[in-house]
Amino acid sequence: MDHHNKNNILALFYQETTGQNQQKFMQHIQQCESCQEYLDTLKKTESLLNEWTDEIPLTDSFDAIMQNISPIAIRPKQLPPDFSFRPIIHIAFALAFIVISIYLAQTKISLLPFWQSLKDWWLVQAFGGFGIVIILFFCIGTFITLALTPILFLKTRQFNNAISY
Repeated sequence: MDHHNKNNILALFYQETTGQNQQKFMQHIQQCESCQEYLDTLKKTESLLNEWTDEIPLTDSFDAIMQNISPIAIRPKQLPPDFSFRPIIHIAFALAFIVISIYLAQTKISLLPFWQSLKDWWLVQAFGGFGIVIILFFCIGTFITLALTPILFLKTRQFNNAISY
């Protein structure tokens, strides 16, 4: 047995070995002084830990700890924001801008020469010109979002790493 492998002694100490391995480990420990010392150290440590009694903390210990914390570390409670119509108005204007942009794009696209050949496609017939432009806007927006995600993610991580608490 390799007496330098202390995991075997730990397994024996915590009774995690099988019968044949246990006999092999015990024979080795009887012959090896360093392994005997290690096993004795484990037994002494366990007995010391078993003698350790739980201490009941003093009643004012929490207050004493809180007094030692610097005021910089205490963060003020964040209050929930008051209700405001401002975001709703912003969203309404943004949606109106998107709908008007889609309408103007649809009128411009329908003037292009290749639009006549696209009118025969089943997708254009199903959604119409306005629906196709909406799908194009969503596809372009998705690709832009996917392209910007790594950059925004890295910037966020840099910002979070720069803040120290």
